[in-house]
Amino acid sequence: FPSHDRLQRCFVVLASPEYPDGAAPPRTLAIPDEWPAHTEWIPSSVDADHTTKAGRIAGILATEESEKSAIESAYRAAQKITFLNDKDQKPHYRTDIAFPNLRND
Repeated sequence: FPSHDRLQRCFVVLASPEYPDGAAPPRTLAIPDEWPAHTEWIPSSVDADHTTKAGRIAGILATEESEKSAIESAYRAAQKITFLNDKDQKPHYRTDIAFPNLRND
């Protein structure tokens, strides 16, 4: 196995607001053209034209020196994703998993 790089990572899953309770209508995502360093947009149910096609839309992976920085970077990037054709809704992501770890720093 390769050696561990000792970096910390946080992966935030973005989902349609209806997920998992109901079918999600197609929506067009507004995705930033540029991402902060060490942050990656990973689409999973998004077409090339940024139209969603399922409940779990994508993920954002942030890689930083500390766990706290990775968590903050990933969630800051997640807040930048919006729907172009549904301004009243935003992608859903859980905040009860990683955020408690911030209290321990």
